[in-house]
Amino acid sequence: MSERARRLGMNALTHFSVCRSGKHVEIGFTDHAGEPVALQLPQECLSMLLMTLPSMIEAALRRRTGNPELRQVYPLGDWQLHLGSEPESIIISLATPDGFRVSFCAGAEQAGMLGEALTRQEDCVNDDRRRPVRH
Repeated sequence: MSERARRLGMNALTHFSVCRSGKHVEIGFTDHAGEPVALQLPQECLSMLLMTLPSMIEAALRRRTGNPELRQVYPLGDWQLHLGSEPESIIISLATPDGFRVSFCAGAEQAGMLGEALTRQEDCVNDDRRRPVRH
């Protein structure tokens, strides 16, 4: 981190809100002294943050435990398939029981390969045998 950056130590997430236009999001925290702090981010920055959070979480988990194989895993609560806006594409939405949802767009070939892989347990990566899923 840059020496010139102002560091804010956060203790807890308190809230989030979205402005009326949807262009900005406010994320509220309390700092180590219990004082409220709010970050206001443009939607584009929030999207970039979302894309990097899984890597940050896993890097912190692996460094904290010393185990380079650990992954942050969430229980699957629900899933949905939708037609994508591109020809022969689908949107795969996965959600946790508490409402965290992420969506991916897949072309027909990828979707078919995923469907086939889900029906065959032998295609799963086994951490003991280090056998990769066939792509």
